[in-house]
Amino acid sequence: MARIVVNYDSSDLSTARPPEVISLDATDDAGLGWTGTFTVRATGAWTIVLLDDDDDTMDEAGRRSAPLPLQEEPDRAPEIELLPLPDGQREVRETDRVDIRFLARDDFGLHSAALVYQLPDGTSHRLTIPMPLDEQRRLRRSYDWDISQIPVSERSEVLYWIEVRDNDPGLGLVPLPDPPGKLSRSATQRLMIRDDEAEHATNIVKLRDIRDLAVDLLAARMTTRAFPRPAGRTTKSPSPPPLAVRAALSRDVLHRSSQLLARLAEAIDVLSMDTLARERDIATLTEIHGRLASLHRAELELHAKMPPKSEHRVPDDVSATLELLRDHNREEISQLEDEIIRIDDLVDGQIIERLEGLIARLEATQRKLVELLEQLQAGDESVRAQLEQLEQRRREDLRRISEARAMLRKEVEEEFMNLDAFAVLERLQQEGQLSEMLRRGDVAQALQQARGELGELQGLRDQVQQRLGEEEQAAELSPEERARMRLLRELSRLQDDQTNLRSQTRKLHERWREAVGEQQADASEQEAAGAEAKALRETLEQINDARLGRDARRGLDDAKDALERLERLSTAERASALELVEAAEEAARALMRASEGAEASEREGKAVRRAREQSERLSDRLGRGLPAPSEVLSPDDVEELVQLTERQMGLRKQAQDLLDDPVADQLPAPGHKAMRRADRGMERGAQQLGRRQPGQAIDPESAAWQGLQEAIDSLRRGSPPPPPSASGDASTEAERDRSLRDALMEAMREDPPAGYDEPVQRYYEELLR
Repeated sequence: MARIVVNYDSSDLSTARPPEVISLDATDDAGLGWTGTFTVRATGAWTIVLLDDDDDTMDEAGRRSAPLPLQEEPDRAPEIELLPLPDGQREVRETDRVDIRFLARDDFGLHSAALVYQLPDGTSHRLTIPMPLDEQRRLRRSYDWDISQIPVSERSEVLYWIEVRDNDPGLGLVPLPDPPGKLSRSATQRLMIRDDEAEHATNIVKLRDIRDLAVDLLAARMTTRAFPRPAGRTTKSPSPPPLAVRAALSRDVLHRSSQLLARLAEAIDVLSMDTLARERDIATLTEIHGRLASLHRAELELHAKMPPKSEHRVPDDVSATLELLRDHNREEISQLEDEIIRIDDLVDGQIIERLEGLIARLEATQRKLVELLEQLQAGDESVRAQLEQLEQRRREDLRRISEARAMLRKEVEEEFMNLDAFAVLERLQQEGQLSEMLRRGDVAQALQQARGELGELQGLRDQVQQRLGEEEQAAELSPEERARMRLLRELSRLQDDQTNLRSQTRKLHERWREAVGEQQADASEQEAAGAEAKALRETLEQINDARLGRDARRGLDDAKDALERLERLSTAERASALELVEAAEEAARALMRASEGAEASEREGKAVRRAREQSERLSDRLGRGLPAPSEVLSPDDVEELVQLTERQMGLRKQAQDLLDDPVADQLPAPGHKAMRRADRGMERGAQQLGRRQPGQAIDPESAAWQGLQEAIDSLRRGSPPPPPSASGDASTEAERDRSLRDALMEAMREDPPAGYDEPVQRYYEELLR
């Protein structure tokens, strides 16, 4: 019998480990050969011992080999460097995307990476960063962080860092503290996230409070007993209070007017910084403040004639001033009535627009949810963390929509739309089945349900926009504003169609990948691709990236990573032809982005363009080694490709017709530029679909979708045209029947009877509804 005895070194005798004994197997009956394996767990020595077959004892005469040393190569924890964000990206909006870049190194290989962020309440969330298929010792990676997935309810400071693990199997004597692998964490960085929607909701509440304050002031002016009755009129009302009391009541009304003006000025300043507030509404509020301030200055001049305590020194002068203030008070009442109606219109309009924006945001969240479920169904398990956070985001959106609907019901005392229209929102709130279905592995069912909910949300958005159009028509909406709303709806429909087309294209591409995924790469082609990738990467290393723009530098780094991956695949024992093609295509796409961000006339820009052309030739050559989609897809799939080509050409024609329509005059200059990019994307997508290349069509289709989104965003951010009656000389309710109000005004010219204050205030509150 033969054994291996392993003795590990120890710095302290009290902690010395007992020897490890491993049995060896004989390779022949004579016992002349032995074989076996053991795992080296630390430094030390090992010895081969031959034992007697009968008593299993060791012969001291020479049946032990000389000790052989064991030397362990230390496996240190990985190193990681998180690159800081540019100054302009350290404060972002909740709908932005942030490009996170980091460098990582390890002695033997990196296994996994994750972006971890911590919310102000202390909760942490992890986002898995996709890693190359083969473990690498050096990794240069970027991650496109979608900030809209973060469940942030207020303007918040988010802490984030990168965690990486190496491939240490944990076989040493000392166990790993957090297996598997050794974990390293980068330095922590901060990101300010501005929740524009939450700030906008707070501003709407402030505007509503100002309206209520103005109603209170109107009631106070109408019911005050500060001013004397007009001469020559008789009344059964109680006798007026003493002069000192009337002077004090007059000063109290003046003080309440000052408070209203101060709140209006504060609201104007706040709304000016509100990215979701329309400039037209801010201008209307400024005009309201200006008209009331002008009346307030006139009232101040009258009060200057009756300083405090003057009613005791010169009562006749104070009485005369109160006569003048009585006439001025009637002007204040008339102006306040009109301004309250205008402010009330602003409040209702802001709530309705907020409701529309929230539904649009919920639809975008649902669309992203569908896209991630499609990736999960295709086998990408890294999106599960994003799905969980999107679920949280959707719950937050539903909560805010409920708040907006409750606020609107309180203002108009009726549903903005029929309750059936919002039934889908209530179902979304009640259904918590998505996470459960994913835990059970029912991805297909979850995807089907999410697609159905997306369709219902799209229908709800159309109904909301249609109702908005009806409301704005009733408010004598200007032709320019009607054109703007129509353009927004048409762009949204185009984007929906483009989304569906891209989803179907991706499905066909996945079917082609499944059909060709098992084809092995030709050995000679594999070696040649590696050599060409190495030469191209060395060429990129010689380019002075300091002379390139930020986007060009990032594209250059991504191209280097893709080429390094292609080099590793070229030396792998088993590499599929599809892996080689996709690595080359990724490098070509990255160099395309780099060339778009580089100055064409500069030496560096020319070098990037030559490298791009070379990478495209490499990608095309490798791609010819795979069967074309038309060769492996079913006849039905090929027919669907033909239909997708026609649909993409039809969408491009619709977009061109929309730009030729007069309604496109409402599109700002950035929107026109975005539409030109969308047109180019649709054209390239249709060309690739016509060549039966769905994989090559996905990127152009995505560029078309992004161009449409940017056009929609530019239209939402742009200043809407002013309404027909924006001068402010008359309220939007100028034609309302005012017979009852006029009767009340006539009655208020005399001192009101006791207990009449509350009914008057109730009347004006109901009038606003």
